Amino acid sequence: MDVTGRIVYVLPDAQTAETERGPSVEVNGAGAESTTASAEESTMAFSMEAAEFSVGENLTVSMGYSLQGQIARGGMGAIFSAEDAELGRKVALKVSTLADRSLNDQFLRETKVPAALAHPNIVPIHTIGVDSDGRPFYSMKMIHGRTLQWIIKQIASGDRETLAAYSQQELLNVFRKVCDAVAFAHASGDLHRDLKPDNVMVGEFGEVLVMDWGLAKLIRKTRESRGASTESVGDLGTPSEPETLPYIEGPPQYMSPEQANGLFGGLDERSDVYSLGGILYAMLTHRPPVTGSSINEVLAKLRSGETPTMGLPKGAVSKTTPAQPGTAIPAALRSVTLKALAHERSNRYQSVAELASDIEAYQNGFATQAEAAGTWTKIRLWVGRNQTLSASATVLSLVVAGFTGRVVQKRREASDAIKNLRETAPTFALRAKSALEDG
Repeated sequence: MDVTGRIVYVLPDAQTAETERGPSVEVNGAGAESTTASAEESTMAFSMEAAEFSVGENLTVSMGYSLQGQIARGGMGAIFSAEDAELGRKVALKVSTLADRSLNDQFLRETKVPAALAHPNIVPIHTIGVDSDGRPFYSMKMIHGRTLQWIIKQIASGDRETLAAYSQQELLNVFRKVCDAVAFAHASGDLHRDLKPDNVMVGEFGEVLVMDWGLAKLIRKTRESRGASTESVGDLGTPSEPETLPYIEGPPQYMSPEQANGLFGGLDERSDVYSLGGILYAMLTHRPPVTGSSINEVLAKLRSGETPTMGLPKGAVSKTTPAQPGTAIPAALRSVTLKALAHERSNRYQSVAELASDIEAYQNGFATQAEAAGTWTKIRLWVGRNQTLSASATVLSLVVAGFTGRVVQKRREASDAIKNLRETAPTFALRAKSALEDG
C-alpha cells in the first residue's frame, strides 16, 4: 500500500486532538492527499474578479487573474493555471478548499517560509489574497515539469525517455539541489517536516524546487536570535510550543522516527536529514524506505527502529548503472543512505551540509564519510580519479620492466658465453699445443 501523502494522525490516547486540529488527512491508494469534503467542495470552481486589498496603512494593491484550468488538487486546496493580468505572466494559483473557514490560517502556513526565503530551489510566492467568496489564495511561480515521485515511477517502469534524461549522476544532482534548499532553510531557522519525492518539482529546464512548506516550524535554537520575528510566524513555532504533540504530522513513509513518536518542540535538523535519506533511498530502490499494509504498520516500524534494507530494484539482474532497473546499488551510496536513515539521531549526519558533502564526494570519486573506506578502497578511488596519470604510470612501468628484462637477458647471455668459453678453453689449448708439437 502506498501511503506517501501527508497525514495528521491522531494518537490513540488523544481522542480530542482531531477536533482541536480540524479534519485529519486521509491517504488514498495512489498516495494523493484528500480530506473528507462535501460534494459541493469536490466540484467547486475558483473564480475571481479583479480584487483590491490594503497593504499596511496607505497602500492599496489591485490584482486580477485569468484562470485557465485546474492542474492539481491536494488536501487543503486546488491549484489552477492562471495569468497575472497586471504583469502578463503565467502563475500557479492555489485556493483553499477547506470547508471550515476557521482553518484558513492553516492553509496560509505554507506560504510563510517560502515567502521569506529567497533561494533558487525554493518556490517563490508572489501574492496572497482573498477571493470574493472569502476563500484565501496565493500565487506562486508556475513550474513546467514533473514531481520527483513521477520521475522515480517512470524509471522503475523502465521508461526509456526518462532513463535517458535521468542517469544516476543527474538524479544525484537533483538530490543535491534539494539538499541546498533545505540547508538554506535550516540556516534561516526553519524545518520542512514534509520532505518526500512528491514535494520536489523538477522543471523541464533542470530547475529543482522544494514545495509545500505547510508543516514548516522554527528550530528551537534559532528562536532567541530571531527575537520578535518569532511572534509573527504563528504555527511555525513559538517559544511556548509543546515538546510533543497528541497527533502526528508528516509523510508517513518518509518522516523521521521522532516525528512518528509525536516529537515537536525537540525536533531539529536531523529530522529533515532522515527524510532526505528517504528520498535518496527512493531514488536508488524505487520504493519508500518504510512500507506496510497500513499507516499503523508503517508508524510501528518507524518507532521500533526497523532498519530499511537496500536491496536491488525490482527486476535487478546486473551490476551496471545504479538508479536504473536491473542495476545494483553502489556500496558507498548504500552507506550514505543508511547513515541518513539511522534510527538514533546521533548516528545520522548532523546536518544537511554533511549529507550533501558525502554525495558530492561520491560523485567526484572520493571516499565518503559514511563508508569508512580502507586503504585499498582509497587507492582504487585515486586510480579512478586519475586515470590518465595512472595510465601513464602503467606505461612507464611496462617500459622500465621491458628495459630491465632486456638488460637481464643480455647479462644472462654474456654469462653463458663466459661459461662456455671457460669450458671450451682447455680443449682449444690442448689442440693448439698438439699442433705446435706436430709442426
